[in-house]
Amino acid sequence: MNNKIIVIKCGGSIMNSITETNTLCKNIMQLHKNNIKVILVHGGGPEINKLTKLHSVESKFINGIRVTSAATIELCYMALIGINNTKIVQQLNKCSIDAVGLSGLDSGLLNAEYLDFNNLGYVGKITHVNSTILNILLKNNIVPVIAPLAFDNNYNALNINADMVASSIAAKLNADTLVLLSDIDGYYKNYPDKTSLVKTITIHEIKNLLTRNEVIDGMIPKLQACYEAVNTSVNNAYIINANHNYHLDKLIQNEEILGTKVIKGTPS
Repeated sequence: MNNKIIVIKCGGSIMNSITETNTLCKNIMQLHKNNIKVILVHGGGPEINKLTKLHSVESKFINGIRVTSAATIELCYMALIGINNTKIVQQLNKCSIDAVGLSGLDSGLLNAEYLDFNNLGYVGKITHVNSTILNILLKNNIVPVIAPLAFDNNYNALNINADMVASSIAAKLNADTLVLLSDIDGYYKNYPDKTSLVKTITIHEIKNLLTRNEVIDGMIPKLQACYEAVNTSVNNAYIINANHNYHLDKLIQNEEILGTKVIKGTPS
């Protein structure tokens, strides 16, 4: 297991749950004991929502992506870097996990281009990941904690979906595994019917689902992120409920846990 990397994306809501935070810390400590290096990417939805409400800024989503106006991007700075990133690093350090807070703006970590300025505003898609700073931190057993913001070529800050940031970083660093921690158990074929949970799905099946517009809301970027990661060098991707007592070290050992596993597979 030496030199394996796992990229974990957690939602911004994790900071509102002591149980979720403690579970994440325990998992990272266990992964480190198994010589697995960890990169953590976080969102910030709840905090951004609070700030948009406080400042009377419209909050709107299209296909699971936050529409980001000039006013909203300023609030994203506050929520993602000023609040969530700092608090997550604080909690990891409190658990004796060495962690450093970054955003995609630091050291040219993430470059992006506009996804659809007319409809989404200051929202981007990743075009380049500068892995230098990440490799330095990982070499020294430090967990990079990354807020999902990026610069375009003109140094405009863009808001990036955290699932897609985690996917891009996993692909760039040839990570073994991508894990998206969510507030549901995984991908439901007939949402919200919990009995329709899909335990394993191939990237070819995901492509067909997305092409036929059979996925809704926040699950769209999650499946897209899993598809893009596993379609490159990442072995597997998982969507897991952060509210459960999960064990990520089992994923590296290919043991089954509750959630949706995304594999390369073959076209059916």
